[in-house]
Amino acid sequence: MGGLYGIGPYGSGLYGVDGSPFAVIGSTWYSVEAGSLSIESAIGRRSTASVTIRTPAPTYFPEDSQISIYDRIATLIFAGYL
Repeated sequence: MGGLYGIGPYGSGLYGVDGSPFAVIGSTWYSVEAGSLSIESAIGRRSTASVTIRTPAPTYFPEDSQISIYDRIATLIFAGYL
């Protein structure tokens, strides 16, 4: 059975400096909009994540770009592909 990050045993305290986690796409760091992170972890099948990334201008991220999501203390909490 999967679980959502930020809900349940993880609580609501894992946030970045401005109240949100951070994501790295390619080699660029981005802020994740507070409250938008959802991670569905699974055993024996693919885990998925959903986030809203803040960018200064409309940005296209190529399909299959690598993404890593970190909590406020730079602990990796998800890694995958767009």
